[in-house]
Amino acid sequence: MENNRKTLQENVNSILVEVYYVFFLRWAGKIKTEEDVIKMANEARELSRRHGDIDLVRHITINLSTMLEQAYKSKGGINAEKE
Repeated sequence: MENNRKTLQENVNSILVEVYYVFFLRWAGKIKTEEDVIKMANEARELSRRHGDIDLVRHITINLSTMLEQAYKSKGGINAEKE
């Protein structure tokens, strides 16, 4: 049981690190065109597929993608939220 728990914790940690550091930070404030939005959405889908389309990854990537796209479409973008 302990071994399974570590594996689950390691998997969740790996997912969260990859989604935040690899996906979110790559795109935060860097979406400049509709083409970038499409690339970001494709990357989110690939990230989800890579992790077996589990709900955790799917929900996080959908929510982050929506936030990033809304920030792109808003006047100040994602950087305005940091100020």
